[in-house]
Amino acid sequence: MKGASLVGRYSKELRGKFGLWPTWLPDAPLVVGDFGRVEKGVFLREGHIGDLGVGLQTAEPQAHSDQLFASRGVRHVLLDGGMSEATAGTARARIDFGRGFGVFVALRKCREERAADMITLANQMARCKEDGRWTDRHCLVTSVMKAQSALIAIDSDGGGSLELTANAPASDLLTLLGGEAKIASESSVGYRSLVSAGCTPLLRLSRLSAKGDLLMRGNPTPAPRLLALDPRVGLEAPV
Repeated sequence: MKGASLVGRYSKELRGKFGLWPTWLPDAPLVVGDFGRVEKGVFLREGHIGDLGVGLQTAEPQAHSDQLFASRGVRHVLLDGGMSEATAGTARARIDFGRGFGVFVALRKCREERAADMITLANQMARCKEDGRWTDRHCLVTSVMKAQSALIAIDSDGGGSLELTANAPASDLLTLLGGEAKIASESSVGYRSLVSAGCTPLLRLSRLSAKGDLLMRGNPTPAPRLLALDPRVGLEAPV
């Protein structure tokens, strides 16, 4: 499978599963306020709105969650949890790709960081558009999913496999990622990334409304707003 097709398949699978845009490469350091454009299902960063003189406040809930996704035909199993005397402290897991284009994603301790005041932000972006600093083709990152650790693997031709080990007991593959996991062996995997120092694998994109059709109470002038780009169908919806 060619690289472009591999990336396209990965993007399509994750957009359908999470309703968010995947970062490519998965460990690219994207943040809320980055802007750019979407090409073939991939966000291409061009800059940050701070460079345009736009202020931004963000909010990040304390609660976190784990996320795991395996596309059709992908199997994953914990071979050894490292609970026995013989293997104490060493856990092993294996991922098998039964067909080409298979995608596997495991995200540990995810939190969403998002823009805190969308109305103020939309007004600032509208002023940027008025003086030529912003165009209709631009998209804005209005939230990112931050993961403490992550494993992302994409099969190329089918029949690939990946085996991981960790220096700590584990009850499943997600907890294995928290135990200094490393890739012990692999076969016919088109792309894989094991991140232990944090990453932003998923993001939400918004675009400034071209029509400004949201009317503020008592004001006949259409107010600008940011519309979320739905990655599953390519439509825009209010945020």
